Amino acid sequence: MRKEPKRYGMVIDLDLCVGCRGCEVACRQEHDLKPHIGEELDLRTKRIPHWTEVMTVGPWGTFPDLDMFYFPRICNHCDEAPCVEACPSGAMTQRDDGVVFIQSGRCITCLKCLDACPFRAIFYDRGEDSVSKCNFCFHLVDHGLEPACVSTCMTRCRIFGDLNDPESEPSRILRERKAEIVPIPAPWWSPARPSTYYIRNRGIRHRNEERRER
Repeated sequence: MRKEPKRYGMVIDLDLCVGCRGCEVACRQEHDLKPHIGEELDLRTKRIPHWTEVMTVGPWGTFPDLDMFYFPRICNHCDEAPCVEACPSGAMTQRDDGVVFIQSGRCITCLKCLDACPFRAIFYDRGEDSVSKCNFCFHLVDHGLEPACVSTCMTRCRIFGDLNDPESEPSRILRERKAEIVPIPAPWWSPARPSTYYIRNRGIRHRNEERRER
């Protein structure tokens, strides 16, 4: 029986993220990314590059019934990755296991990948005069380890593994909690199919149900 090739992906449980941003620190240390300085500002999007970042959503509501949650985001390592298709130099590459990475020495800084990515997950690094993005820490994964953001997460809100292996932890979670998975829709014009999945914030849903019952 022919075994399917590996297809790496990640499941992120929004209920478990506490916004500690340890993943951001671990990512920067692992990849020797520069600190927050003005020279690092992405000239096109006006954002400080993060290969992974934790966004605060909210708060909203009326005191004392306020809600908020944290939303960790990374490159989604899409099937049919539009950034790879848009790259004219071959610097943007996708491995057989789905990992999308950049060969910086081949980057001609045309920035076409920034325009093609519907999730704004690619950044221009002025210091290196190249684009950069999350690469799922494939140098660790290839040695049987987890990406830095996953191994450092104290609540284990990030679950990484082979989506083509039905026995892997992310595959099991996607099966068992299918009703709670929030898909990441790409714009209608993009063929991107993300390999990152989110488990909806159940706490907010439960609190809303309690309020309706009052």
